[in-house]
Amino acid sequence: MAIRTYASSTITHPTWVTKTEYGALDFIIPTTPNNYSYECTNPGISGSVEPSWPTTPGQTVVDGDFEQENPAIWTCRNLLSPNPLVAEMDTEGFGGYSLKDIWVNSSREVGLDLFIVYGSHDGENWRQLDIISIPTNLQAGSLAVHNGQFVTILAVTGMVKDNNKIYTVIYYDGNGNLHTDEELGNFNMVSINKHQTYRNAYRSMKVVVDSEYECEIEIVAGAN
Repeated sequence: MAIRTYASSTITHPTWVTKTEYGALDFIIPTTPNNYSYECTNPGISGSVEPSWPTTPGQTVVDGDFEQENPAIWTCRNLLSPNPLVAEMDTEGFGGYSLKDIWVNSSREVGLDLFIVYGSHDGENWRQLDIISIPTNLQAGSLAVHNGQFVTILAVTGMVKDNNKIYTVIYYDGNGNLHTDEELGNFNMVSINKHQTYRNAYRSMKVVVDSEYECEIEIVAGAN
């Protein structure tokens, strides 16, 4: 028999929506996350087209249609993480299973989410055992879908231009031809979860991730 622990989280703020009334102190994130959040510092109604979001904290952007009387104004803020997501398993009373499988998953598209793995003999004193990282969805060697076709990612590079970070994806198509694309949204990962197996004598295992994106953690302990 195996025992299982599962935990999941949601993003900190809702995604921006067109033609919506926003009030003071409302926070949103862009439809394509960019590691920043935006505070409504002038109440109003969003436009029919998503604005170009600034990526320098404190900068503002007007969100509204042409000659609209009450546009919303957003101020760029650093994206605050929710409370860390924690999944914890205690095998006491189950024979102290030595084999533990851990699966982690993240919706992050840019940057890294770090899942910290801990072990404990008593459930109180914890020792860090490992770090499982979920890289950018697009990483060297990964398989993705681009314009309805499977492609292989060679590299993802970034540069700052006009205070915005621009990413370039270098990839091979199904015929082995090399291409580049600066739109991360044109790619979809086939799979972004990660799995690790641990064999140890720790009675308890715990995984913690501090992320502003949707994450999942699953721990399964078995006897073998």
